[in-house]
Amino acid sequence: MSSMSPAAEIVPFELKGSAGTLAGWRCEPPGPGIMRAMGAFAVPPAAVRAAGLPILVGYGDTNDMWTPEVHEQFAAELGARTAVYKGVGHLPNEERPEQVRDDLVAFWRDVESPA
Repeated sequence: MSSMSPAAEIVPFELKGSAGTLAGWRCEPPGPGIMRAMGAFAVPPAAVRAAGLPILVGYGDTNDMWTPEVHEQFAAELGARTAVYKGVGHLPNEERPEQVRDDLVAFWRDVESPA
């Protein structure tokens, strides 16, 4: 059983300062472990995207932690490709390890092949 409150969700945030506005995502309310870290160390998607690295966002579609729409929006903000695992929850790598492996191998092969 999860110790995360059912009310916890990933929400957008903005920090305004003299250098401008920093926008990103964080977990509200911050909970235990990784959820607390996500709340404390939110990274703006634009900063990740600006690194120029290929990104693959993989997620299950059962809506057990965040809706597929949240993952799609986050992937879009990152400029990432997506891999959706039908009938899978929060941990596709545990529920469908072979499929995740195959998707990662295909992703990296595609990224490494010349255009």
